Amino acid sequence: KPVPLFVYPESGVGAVTITTADTPRLETAVYLNDSLVDFDLRFLLENVDHKIQKRIHLFSSFLNKRLSDEGQNGVRTWTEDVDIFTKDFLIVPICEHLHWFLAIICYPGRLIKTSKPGETSSNPIEVQEEGENSDNLDCIILIFDSLGRSRPGVLNRLKAYLVDEA
Repeated sequence: KPVPLFVYPESGVGAVTITTADTPRLETAVYLNDSLVDFDLRFLLENVDHKIQKRIHLFSSFLNKRLSDEGQNGVRTWTEDVDIFTKDFLIVPICEHLHWFLAIICYPGRLIKTSKPGETSSNPIEVQEEGENSDNLDCIILIFDSLGRSRPGVLNRLKAYLVDEA
């Protein structure tokens, strides 16, 4: 049975427990797991300037899986204590088919600022293409994938999540 080694940060929302079962996954040519990825991103975020930290929300690596399996109802309580639309960046680590990649949702607040109360525009979220000027875009979702895949399923889930949360 895995033995807890440490929790980071020591308390609070988003604390990640690393166990003895996680440490072998740090070896060369072994796949990382959700705990290690969540820990690493949490550690990086906790060690940047506080002014920058306040502009970012880091989601658990389970967001995409939960949205895929259960839809919005599966994550409805995840942001009860944080207004994601006041953040400049939402970081979403994602694992599909043993491959990790990252989605960063830039300026999610533009989704609701450009709409009248109670409605959203017909296409409130754009996917930025390389070289495109972002000044006129409402909300941008960037995918960082070492395999260079566009990930339309993930983009659609994240778009639907944001529209529903707005």
